[in-house]
Amino acid sequence: MVSVCLMFAMVVAISCGEYDDDDDDYGGGGGNRPPIPTEVCDTNCAVPGACSEHGGVNCSAGPDNDASVICNDGYKDSSIKYNCY
Repeated sequence: MVSVCLMFAMVVAISCGEYDDDDDDYGGGGGNRPPIPTEVCDTNCAVPGACSEHGGVNCSAGPDNDASVICNDGYKDSSIKYNCY
């Protein structure tokens, strides 16, 4: 019985791993953040209508820390991702 418990503990320990908060390996879990765009656009950084209730998108502010747009009134919880078009 002890060996079965020991094997189970080893499998759980191997499969759980450690939480990885690095941005370099985004693409499948662990709570990793999406890559943040490095280019800052003067205009056309979001789809039309983004931040419509917040005075529009502030493209010159660049992306938020979750790669989304920042609105002109400072609102940062938009679901629209920052992207130069």
